[in-house]
Amino acid sequence: MIGQPDAYFWINNFNSSNDYLSWTVTADAATEFNVTALLSSTSETPFTLTNSASGSTTAAISHAYGWDRLPLGTIAVPKGTSTLTLRRSTSTTAETDVKSIELIPATTQSKYDADVAKSKANSQWLTDAGYGLFFQYGAWGYPKTGPAKSLDDQACDFDVPKFVKMVQSTGAAYVMWSYTWYTYQVDGPNPAIDKILGNGGNTAKCDLNLKVAKALQQVGIKFMLYYHNGHDQDPAWWAKQNFPANYKYTGTGDKSTFDKNWKNVISWIGNHYGKLLDGFWFDDGQYYYPDNFSELQRTARAGNPNRIVTFNSWISSAYTQYQDYQPGENCDGSPRTGSPTGPDGVYLSGPFKGIRAQCLVSLNQDWGVHDPNTTIKSTTDIFKLMKTMDTALANHTTLSLNLMMYENGDVDPATLELLQQVKSIYRDGAPRPTPPPPDPNIVNNDNSQLTYTGAWRVSSGRGAGDYKDDLNYTVTKGDSASITFTGTGIDYYAPKYAAGQYATAQVKLDGVDQGNHAAVSADGSYQPQQLIYGVQGLASGQHTLTVTNVGDAAYFQVDYFKVVP
Repeated sequence: MIGQPDAYFWINNFNSSNDYLSWTVTADAATEFNVTALLSSTSETPFTLTNSASGSTTAAISHAYGWDRLPLGTIAVPKGTSTLTLRRSTSTTAETDVKSIELIPATTQSKYDADVAKSKANSQWLTDAGYGLFFQYGAWGYPKTGPAKSLDDQACDFDVPKFVKMVQSTGAAYVMWSYTWYTYQVDGPNPAIDKILGNGGNTAKCDLNLKVAKALQQVGIKFMLYYHNGHDQDPAWWAKQNFPANYKYTGTGDKSTFDKNWKNVISWIGNHYGKLLDGFWFDDGQYYYPDNFSELQRTARAGNPNRIVTFNSWISSAYTQYQDYQPGENCDGSPRTGSPTGPDGVYLSGPFKGIRAQCLVSLNQDWGVHDPNTTIKSTTDIFKLMKTMDTALANHTTLSLNLMMYENGDVDPATLELLQQVKSIYRDGAPRPTPPPPDPNIVNNDNSQLTYTGAWRVSSGRGAGDYKDDLNYTVTKGDSASITFTGTGIDYYAPKYAAGQYATAQVKLDGVDQGNHAAVSADGSYQPQQLIYGVQGLASGQHTLTVTNVGDAAYFQVDYFKVVP
């Protein structure tokens, strides 16, 4: 057996033919089950699932594109208790992760498929929207400088007309607005939350959320809500959920209190907003999975049967078919690998088959303001954003453009100007600007001039401000990247973050140790494209620079190198 799983997410390093996962199942009668595996593999890998009692075995070969909902065929399960064991027949150095297997009786598959199809709301408007705005704004926020207001003052003082005017200036077709996020506090009333907590300390007297929804509807802009269940945000709130402690390790446990509270809170929200609320985006889908998603979806549509719903699965495949659109975190506008979209924006195959494509793109260094004295920085430019927009539109994918916002509703002027430029190009038909020529001295992380040793992976489309919106990363100590160049100097660039988040680089130039260099930002904030190490004044000629991960369990990254010719 491989290492202890964290069922909130998945088991990783399922890379050896000696690895296996077993599940004990009990059936009231002998049944044939259709099996789907939620797993990720970066190489085509044969998997088998065997029943210990019946000897029935089914097999399939995974795709090489990462997370998938892989059909594993049909397996016979006899009456009584037996064990299902998942194995792989080959070992690999490629990363393989496993979350679960899902069983549906073969005799009820067609009924299930019909129910899923019937559950879809009319969500074509989301594809037709092209793009909208996403705000992680709420009581957790701060002004540009100084202390934050109280929950009530923040909710009551917010200038709604100013905000709506700003949204209109960007051409956004919808707004996704946070109900809860960094803290479990609500900009408005919610009697269900007050009843669960036994007080009204987490809800505001002024109904800012409703004011925003009404004001947006009046100008033809749709309104959706992001919702976080509060697991790390409010210990007092989370204690009331009686969430099973063993769930983290087994994926099982009694979640009835959590489900009951969630349904009470969400149904109140749905009925309170009614048709003003066009959609929900539920974060941390791993806390819901496994659950009766059909029932959760129906609850989320209280007050509006056409409300669209999604459950965030982060980088994983869809956790459920009972959702209307792709959550889209970590997306660059292109469809998931192996998952083309049709002209209506719905995936035709792959891990999000039958679900509408949607993509979240961050325009600043974080999703929202949650610390005092934060300086909001733009992490992209019009050319990078146009590339993402063009990719998304070509693939019938809607973009939700996230921007940080201060307590008073102000955003970064450069980011707002960028969005207004997007409106002029994509809504008003203005001429497209011409990009400057690339710097010939920059060697991007994907350049064949670089040599990577170890378990490196690529991250792209994060919208975090990386050069060309991609970088290479590893979390394995001892992994290295080398570049042989001709010149008199070189600079190594990567993101910086708070201490402990990103690993330290040991640098060697022509085999000579140049010391260790930490990727730590001065104020602890995330900062892309930062100089980690640089040298000039070398003898003109060929040199080799090697950077090696000397940290433990932290990200070590390569964005690009810049050569001094």
